[in-house]
Amino acid sequence: MDATDEGFELRETRDEGEVVLALCGDLDIAVTENLRTRFQELRRETAPVRLDLSRLDFIDSSGLACITEAVREAREDGRDFEVGRDLREQVRRLLELVDGEQLFWPTR
Repeated sequence: MDATDEGFELRETRDEGEVVLALCGDLDIAVTENLRTRFQELRRETAPVRLDLSRLDFIDSSGLACITEAVREAREDGRDFEVGRDLREQVRRLLELVDGEQLFWPTR
């Protein structure tokens, strides 16, 4: 599945039963509802998810909230939901500002 909106692209592939979602471009309020819908569909499917943010150029607070919600729901459900650590500088800075690294990659 590939979904495209101006400035944003969601590339979806399957790798041995795991769903890989690559987010590309700008994740902002204009596209978060579509991404949230896809996360909900995957929640019902219960497949493991790997989120690749390495090609994400920009993320606003609504995009961050959308991803955060998906991670929390997966943990509540006991599902595998991995967020890749390869990030572009703007995305990394935002995560540092809001302590998102602790949420996505908690130290145990």
